[in-house]
This record gives sequence, C-alpha cells and structure tokens, in this order.
Amino acid sequence: MGQYWVIVNLDKRVFQEISKLGESIWDLQLTPRFTRRYRIWSSQQIMERIYKERNIEKPIPSPTPQSKSVLFQKLALELIEMVFAANTDDFDTNACLALTCRRAWDIGAVKFFIPHLESSYGSWNGDRVIIFGDYARFDDLPDGIFTADEQKFIDDALAAAQMTEDPYYATMSVYDSFVHGRCVEPEDPLSYSRPVHNLLRQEVLDEQSAYYVRAARSRRNGTASIDASEREWEYRDPSEILRRGINFDTDAYRLEDMVLRNLTTKEYVRGESFARSLADAEAENWFIDWDIGDLLALRICWSSDSSAALSYDRGITRGQWAGHRFDIVSKDALPHDADGNVLPEWTDVSDEIMDDAWHLYDVDHF
Repeated sequence: MGQYWVIVNLDKRVFQEISKLGESIWDLQLTPRFTRRYRIWSSQQIMERIYKERNIEKPIPSPTPQSKSVLFQKLALELIEMVFAANTDDFDTNACLALTCRRAWDIGAVKFFIPHLESSYGSWNGDRVIIFGDYARFDDLPDGIFTADEQKFIDDALAAAQMTEDPYYATMSVYDSFVHGRCVEPEDPLSYSRPVHNLLRQEVLDEQSAYYVRAARSRRNGTASIDASEREWEYRDPSEILRRGINFDTDAYRLEDMVLRNLTTKEYVRGESFARSLADAEAENWFIDWDIGDLLALRICWSSDSSAALSYDRGITRGQWAGHRFDIVSKDALPHDADGNVLPEWTDVSDEIMDDAWHLYDVDHF
C-alpha cells in the first residue's frame, strides 16, 4: 500500500493526514497555516458591522442596560467568568452562553473562545512542525526537537518495547501512539455540523425570542412595528453572529517581500528567490502550484522507511529541519545591521533549497 504521512504541529498538538507524499506533496498549502490570524470582535464591533450592512442610521444601543438583568445584577463579574470557565472544554455551551446578550459575549467570547479556535485558526508561526511517515519508529527520531514531557513519552515507549517479545513492531508506533495518542485532528468549532448550530437554529429560538415578546406587546399597544435598533442583537440569527463575531484573515503579502525562516537553525529562504524559480518554471510552460511555505516539505519529512512514492532522490524522508520552529514573515523582520545587511548569524539557504525544489519539479511533477 505504501507509506502514508501526517503533518504534525508539535506545539499545538494537532495533525492532518495527507496520504502518500507522491500524491499530496503538491497540495499541502502550508503557507496559510503560518500567515493566518483571527480576532474576536466585541459586541460593539459586531453591532457596528450589522448597522453598516443594513444602513441603519440610528445610534447603536449600549449594552449597559443589560447589566440590569437578573443574571448580571446578582452575579459579580468574577462569578460569571467562573461559569464560563466551568465549561472551558465545551465550546458549544460557552458559545450559547455568550450569545444570550451583548454583555455575556463581551465577558465570555474573547477570553474563553480562544482555546477552541487556536487549533483550527491559530498561526503556526514559531511552532515546531514535522511531517511523519507511518513507518517512523520511536527508536529512530530526530534529536533535540522534543520537550522533556514528549521525550519521557518516547523513552517510556522504548522501555515498554524492550519488554515485548517483538520490540521491532512495538517501536513502530509513532504514528499510532504519539501522533494519534497525544495530538488531535482539529474539528472546526464553527462548522455548521457542530451541535452549537443546531442549538442556535433560528426556528428553534423564534418562539422564545425577546423580539417576538416585544413584538406581541407592541401589537397590543397599537404599535405597528419595533424599531430595528431595538432588535438587532436578539433577532439576528445567533449562528450568524457566532461566525461573524470572529474576524478571520490571512496576511496579504507580496512573495518577493517575504522570507521563510527556520528559527531553530537561523536559516532562511528569500521569497524573491522562490518567485524567480516560479517564473522560470512558467517560462518552461510548467505550472507549479506551490507557495513559499510548501518548500518545507523538502526538509521536514521524517520516517524510518525511505518509501515516498516519489522519484526525488535527495533524502526527503530524513528531513534536516524535521521538528524545527518556523515562521513566514516580511523580509524586514530579519535582523539587520546599521547598513541594512542581514546579521551574520543568519544564513541564506535560498539557492540550496531552490536547487532541491527544481529537482523535485523536474523528476516528479511532469
């Protein structure tokens, strides 16, 4: 069947299955993992966006009156935070609580959503990243990349292997025991398949909505309608507020102005060098669907077996950078001296990496 591979962020303890290298190496899309970011908006910012979209000219109501409700009148801020904290492992519960009113959102969303969003939406800049083959063994791993806790897990696995009748098979469990045992394949907490969206369906909440309560009272009082400014938060589809209340973005950049940095070895690849390589490939009528972050595939794959479903013959399964820390930043972020020269402790490895990349293009992409 061949060897299958998995991208692992050791610091965030998350992974993604990617099939065989020969089938998936051109579709890794690693750059967005390092350039993405998110920000949780305050209820005021959400309201401003809603009002702008609907061209509502009246002033946005303040969330202050909501502090007069029974909940917020009787409970101190610290106690409300404790309620959120008690459900810290349950995103759906905290999301429902945060969406009850603007003040609840401002107390709970910013602080208690982050642990759930980080694995799916957080930037990988500065994290240790490795691509493991499923034939990687505990007795054959890169040196110096693991934390004390991770190394203890590995040492314990090796000790257990020595007690078996067939230690060879016992040591071939990095993929199962380490990756699947210590890491998770993140589920998007905002996905519409999550329970929170079923809990927040508009048709479920309509009968209980404060909007409809006030609407009924208005009809009894002879008022034709309720002003939009009084009902935006309550009447807005809660699922939509949940998704719109979190601002996602990927840093826009010009490839020539960026660098891929190995923070562990202080080596870097210039985006302008990669851009020239892509231009050369295009001149040959080659189409390379890679971005600068995908160059990591040449250096961070690791396995105890050399099979990769590739013709590439430069040791891709024994990556020199496997498990190192990386980021993708503006070239101005490189340390410079007063004359604008990159400090000597940083090494430009662009030519070396691009030579390997060109070889991969040549032997495996066409």
